[in-house]
Amino acid sequence: MKTHLKQISFGVLAIALIVTTAACGNGDKAASGDQKQGAEPKKKVTHLNFWGAIPPETGPQELVDAWNKAHPDIQVTYTRFVNDDSGNTKLEAALLAGNVDVYINYAWETMQKRISSKLLEPLDPFLDKENFNLEENFGKHPYETGGKRYFMPTLGGSNAFIMYNKNMTDAANIKIPDKWTWDDYMKIAKQLTKGEGNNKIYGSIEATAGYHWASPAQTLLNGDYTYKEGKPESNFDDPAFLKSLQIRYQMENIDQSQVPLIEMKASKMDMSSEFTKGHVAMINNYNSLLRDIRDPEKNPHDFVTAFAPMPTLTPEQSEVWSGGLREWISMSPQASNKEAAYQFLKYYATDGYYPMINSVRIPAWKKANTDDITKYFLGDKREKLFDLDSFKKYVLNNPMHRNLDRVRTEGAAKILQIMTEESEKALLKEQSVDDAIKNMKKKSDDAIKSGK
Repeated sequence: MKTHLKQISFGVLAIALIVTTAACGNGDKAASGDQKQGAEPKKKVTHLNFWGAIPPETGPQELVDAWNKAHPDIQVTYTRFVNDDSGNTKLEAALLAGNVDVYINYAWETMQKRISSKLLEPLDPFLDKENFNLEENFGKHPYETGGKRYFMPTLGGSNAFIMYNKNMTDAANIKIPDKWTWDDYMKIAKQLTKGEGNNKIYGSIEATAGYHWASPAQTLLNGDYTYKEGKPESNFDDPAFLKSLQIRYQMENIDQSQVPLIEMKASKMDMSSEFTKGHVAMINNYNSLLRDIRDPEKNPHDFVTAFAPMPTLTPEQSEVWSGGLREWISMSPQASNKEAAYQFLKYYATDGYYPMINSVRIPAWKKANTDDITKYFLGDKREKLFDLDSFKKYVLNNPMHRNLDRVRTEGAAKILQIMTEESEKALLKEQSVDDAIKNMKKKSDDAIKSGK
């Protein structure tokens, strides 16, 4: 019986060997035949899965298509996830399942947690191999976590600048200076304000959201401007915050040169529409509004929008913080081909990024071509609708730009809520500006201590 089983086993093995040999032989012949006909052996194709939160039609798909065309042996598929709690949970589940090779992080705190959870692959071996210097390419930034580097920055933050209706300033014989203070801004806003009621033109408009009133303080202090440096407490006792809220209060409630908060909230005012309709002359620091301003079909207008540097709190202030690096591209530890994943990751962060500028995103890469950025950023009608010289001078080449980012996150969501609530009470005259700042300080200190 045992002998019989052995004979069957040897028989099966012999048949398997014959079939395998035949298959190999046929394959060799086919390959030999192909080669005789001049065909080259097919290269193995690496497939990478790339995840991000930006709609594919606003840049990512064009970027991926350009990569795929140039790299037939490394093909990338883009998957969009929604950048909220459920979307990030979905991304992390896909990471754990090994279904993601490269992905974008949209919050510093979230990325740090992923590093702790070993969901990011260190890039040091690849960076060291080609001597790729992150600081030279992207500017100052806290690149290392635990002595290792896990990402490349991609988005250069919201560069600090003022947009204004150049036709209005020219008509009023006003020249925006290369360097100006918030006192200058307030004075010019008053000069540009005219009319009454529905026919009133305001000199300035600013968003209602929580931290926007603090722009003067933000441009003076560092990236962690709401935190006391080196201490577990808030920074709202810095005089810059009191001055910032005083500026907005005076413009809206005393000078009446800026659209008041109560009017904006009551009408759910669209800032870009108010600007393109000629109802306001200046907008404080909102490059996202350019999506509408550069689209004359959606927002018809024929005036020229120009750009100015952010004002400073004091004439002596030599440096303006303009928003740090944001969005970081990383590699999954389970990437199917880490060398290929790194090459695509670097392409996205550097010379492949241009299509992403369509969604008014200034690249973090310092070596990006300014003419190409201008083309993608300001759109097809840029020659007619924008002052290109001021855009390049004050947005792309601002000598006061400080490329630092916020890294502290204790109680961050609660602090933003506190900033919103307390500032609104002051602007709506429900409490004094002094009391608003005192309340921010106390409540934010508590939020930092509790960590929530």
